[in-house]
Amino acid sequence: MLKKITKSQQRIIDKLLSTMTLKEKASQILCWNINKEKPEEIKAIVKKYPIGSVFIGNCSKKRLKEILQAIKDIKIPIVVAGDLEHGAGSVIEGTLDFPLPMAASAANDTELIKKMGEAASIEGRQYGFHWTFAPVVDLSLNYNNPVTGNRALGDRPNNIIKMVKPYLDGIQENGRMAACCKHFPGDGVDDRDQHLCTSVNSLSKEEWKNTYGKVWSSVIKHGTMSIMVGHIALPFIDKDKDYLGHPPATISKKIQIDFLRKKLGFNGLIVSDAISMVGINSHVKPDEVAVKNILSGSDMVLFANPRNDSKNILSEIKSGKITEKRLNDAIKHVLELKARIGLLEGIKFKIPTKREIEDYKKIDQQIADKSVTLIRDAKKLLPLNLKKEDKVLTVTIGYISKGKSNRNNDLQIVDSELKKRGIKVTHLINPKHYKLIQDAKKYKTIFINIAILPHSRIGTLRMTGNTIMSFWRAFWISYNNVVFTSFGNPYHLYEMPSIPNYINLYSNTPSSQRAAVKFWLGEIKAVGKSPVKIPMKN
Repeated sequence: MLKKITKSQQRIIDKLLSTMTLKEKASQILCWNINKEKPEEIKAIVKKYPIGSVFIGNCSKKRLKEILQAIKDIKIPIVVAGDLEHGAGSVIEGTLDFPLPMAASAANDTELIKKMGEAASIEGRQYGFHWTFAPVVDLSLNYNNPVTGNRALGDRPNNIIKMVKPYLDGIQENGRMAACCKHFPGDGVDDRDQHLCTSVNSLSKEEWKNTYGKVWSSVIKHGTMSIMVGHIALPFIDKDKDYLGHPPATISKKIQIDFLRKKLGFNGLIVSDAISMVGINSHVKPDEVAVKNILSGSDMVLFANPRNDSKNILSEIKSGKITEKRLNDAIKHVLELKARIGLLEGIKFKIPTKREIEDYKKIDQQIADKSVTLIRDAKKLLPLNLKKEDKVLTVTIGYISKGKSNRNNDLQIVDSELKKRGIKVTHLINPKHYKLIQDAKKYKTIFINIAILPHSRIGTLRMTGNTIMSFWRAFWISYNNVVFTSFGNPYHLYEMPSIPNYINLYSNTPSSQRAAVKFWLGEIKAVGKSPVKIPMKN
């Protein structure tokens, strides 16, 4: 269950609530997405609008230090949030970047995933993060869903519950960091993207109860400190509908207050998904989005604009539209989260030693090695018999602009690992099919490595445009030296049912790339268990 607030923490919360001005209250329920603002601008904003939280995306340690310095001298400490979905390296450059969650689930080791959560919170806290928007507890029920994919732990409720409990324990141990399970009431049913429209969880009451309901009840009972509500409609709860369709949970009292709070019994902090997404702001005018979100039950508005949203919320507090009870309830949940992670009492957490970081690096590689899943090997090609001086071609398929990588997407670690073993490597990115037909005989092996992950291209996890031109004319039919590996989307066999072999790594991180090479060369076996059903009908 959610850890209770101590008497001393309650005294601090009560004192803060009683002394906060209306302006401070209006700002405390906002989470600002810091982007390219300069330190002096950040400092001025948080001084004028004493916000409750900031969100920080991918950044360097230097930039992070500048931000933290700019927000430190605030009456009520600001909670720093980020998407540490697979380690601190998900956000902070130069820190541990574990395999993506579906890979950790495929490794099927509860101790390892607990260590993954532990490492994320220990290293994340070291660099100033207090709150991770993880784990993703959506079910990957629709292989065409562009948001869940390998960010999810799978499609089977019982297996997700098995893996997410130790993951939560690792993150929240000793109040080191707050976890945030997302995205309530559950993404992964339809094939749409909340960034572009309101997606719909169309399951019936019984279907939802036996799938998402089992998972959400489990994480609530297990004590997740917060839950992120998505721009996802749940028609069996909120049937209201107009030309826009059913309302997203982020503006539905029926879903947030009546269902999540009262029916499911969640008493932690509810945060909205980003209000910049079309999934919510297509239903509400810009100046009303934050207000409507708070009125509907969220305690904190993600990606709020402090200048505008603080003013709008303050205006509605004064008008009585946002009641004192609703406002204080939201702030109470914000302050309780801060108390649970030691912010209000100034509790310090130890910095990991070099030895501990080295141990976590080993865990990182163990997860990657155990995640390798061989889905098909019809011609018994694997493992390969490659020797020093053998020539191979590595082909990266992905959405890479002008030859530049989107964070590991060029899969260059694969090449360096092969070269370490004395193998001669030529590398191509999204080549035309005629290049492969022309060159196939030159190489002992051709590796087709697909790196398409959620958000590689908004709105789809499929291969489109120039990424599919390498497969034109099915060049591999004439050869028995082509190996197909996915470092992201696990479902590519659906759109390429004719390929003779297929390996899932679920992740493009360095350790996953190393694991692929080890498996190809027979140094490890594929022991991963697919956390999702792979549609393979031809």
